[in-house]
Amino acid sequence: GQRVLVIRRVLVIVGQRVLVIRRVLVIEILISRDRGYRRGVIDK
Repeated sequence: GQRVLVIRRVLVIVGQRVLVIRRVLVIEILISRDRGYRRGVIDK
């Protein structure tokens, strides 16, 4: 019984971290893409 609770808690913590990391990666990609787009426009 106790082990199931521990495993569940670990899964919740890991899941939250994955969501946070995924969000950060998406934001980073959007920022870099936005910078690249602006650079291309400035060059033209």
